[in-house]
Amino acid sequence: MKHPFSKFEEYCKFALLASARIAKLENHSIITADDVFLGIMMTFMENHLEDSFRALIGIHENQKLDAHLETLDDKALDYELIHQEQVEPDHYHFQEEIQTLLQPYIDHPSKTLDLQYLLKGVLPYLSSTTKALLKTKKTNYSKIIDTTNKLDQIPIIKEL
Repeated sequence: MKHPFSKFEEYCKFALLASARIAKLENHSIITADDVFLGIMMTFMENHLEDSFRALIGIHENQKLDAHLETLDDKALDYELIHQEQVEPDHYHFQEEIQTLLQPYIDHPSKTLDLQYLLKGVLPYLSSTTKALLKTKKTNYSKIIDTTNKLDQIPIIKEL
């Protein structure tokens, strides 16, 4: 079966696959905005770009988020060791707002989805639980949204 994400930019594809796995690990019936956001975070962690990504969008030292990501990573490792043949998610059903965000890219393979668009699209739909994970003395949810919305004003980011 061809992945519905095969036409997306590589990091987006990895983030969406990670979000599907997170949804499965968390026993979600659909892939939520939280799952996609955490999938993006996990993708940057796996590619050793997490510090740069966090600095770019304004997530400063955050022990709550780190602990949550570590728990997810441990669950994923445990799950893969037990269910290697079932590592691929068996569904790609998204929260309605996220499906709406992705649908033009699914319908038109010539369009390329990028991580900035995906990130900007999921941030408004994060749950209060995930928003609470992001809150620290130096970081807050509204600043992350503002920073992410301004990324396309940075010339080097526009070129990526």
